[in-house]
Amino acid sequence: MDFPHPFLSQMIDPNAVVHPSASVDPTAAVASGAMVGHAATIGAHARIGSDAIIRPGASVREHGVVGRNVEIGERTIVGPGTEVRKDSRIRSDVVLGVRVVVENRVTVGPGTHVADGVTLGTRSSVWEAVTVGRDVTVGPRSMVAPAVRIDSGVAIGTKVVVEGAAHIGPCARIGSRARIGREARIGRGVIIRPDEQVPDKARRDAT
Repeated sequence: MDFPHPFLSQMIDPNAVVHPSASVDPTAAVASGAMVGHAATIGAHARIGSDAIIRPGASVREHGVVGRNVEIGERTIVGPGTEVRKDSRIRSDVVLGVRVVVENRVTVGPGTHVADGVTLGTRSSVWEAVTVGRDVTVGPRSMVAPAVRIDSGVAIGTKVVVEGAAHIGPCARIGSRARIGREARIGRGVIIRPDEQVPDKARRDAT
């Protein structure tokens, strides 16, 4: 991520741009080409990669890592120990909890809340106003549409599509390439097979 030397007391690269109103902890690192906006906050031991953009009012908490060419939107919170990897786009008013992993080229829409311990796979998309519970995995290239609720412990495979306003209950398993229809309800512990198509407004409960 092209960080400055780790033994510098204030690790802001001379080619980074930090707004005068921003707060950067002395132990944080801001790499070459990065931009930290008005009233943004960079916490202790956080790392901001090269060419990353931290928009006004955003906060990267202690030990957070923002990778190369990542954009963190206005008023978004990157929680303690959370890692947002290269080329990802996190839009405005998002909350990423503690120790979330956002892999490469992920998009997270405005107003989405991602709880602790979640992994969002490479090239996945989680759109606006989505709620993602603790310890959820969203597989690579999967798409979660607006206003979806995903409860804790859910595992979503690769190339899954979850349509708008669907609800996936705790500890459900969604196989790769499955489609969960709009406003569908998947109950606690339900297993959806790979390639299965759940119709709009359908309800699936454990038997």
